[in-house]
Amino acid sequence: MQDIGVRVGVQGEQQYRQALQGIVQQSKELNSEMKALVSGFDSTTSAQDQARQKMDVLNREIQNQTKYIDTLNAKYKSQEATLNNLRQQLDKANQEYGEGSKESQKLTTKIEQQERAMSQTRTTINNATTALNNMQSEMSQTKSIAEGTSSATDELADSID
Repeated sequence: MQDIGVRVGVQGEQQYRQALQGIVQQSKELNSEMKALVSGFDSTTSAQDQARQKMDVLNREIQNQTKYIDTLNAKYKSQEATLNNLRQQLDKANQEYGEGSKESQKLTTKIEQQERAMSQTRTTINNATTALNNMQSEMSQTKSIAEGTSSATDELADSID
């Protein structure tokens, strides 16, 4: 019975790692795209075009970061289920073999490892959420620049007429 819980946990962990690696790779590609975009701006690129292009990449970065956080949250819930399963196994082992038994000690160690893994996942979620908030703030600032440039252009056109 202990092997099944551990095996499912390991297989699920591998799936989450693969999904997260894909998202991280996509994030790196978007960061490179943003750097190339910004470095490609020259004096002939209007502020409105710059903002619009930047907003496009930022929007994709925000979507990717949201997907990353969702995947981390799913991983955390899976880890939580594994922890609950391990605790149930510990209760059974304590009843069957006694609290100081070898089986109970092994399960206690697994529980501690699972708690550490959950703590690391929670920290990663918090860091990813902070990064998402920063991206959303940058998007808001870029949008304000685009709207401000647009308003200034409209005012200039109105004054010419």
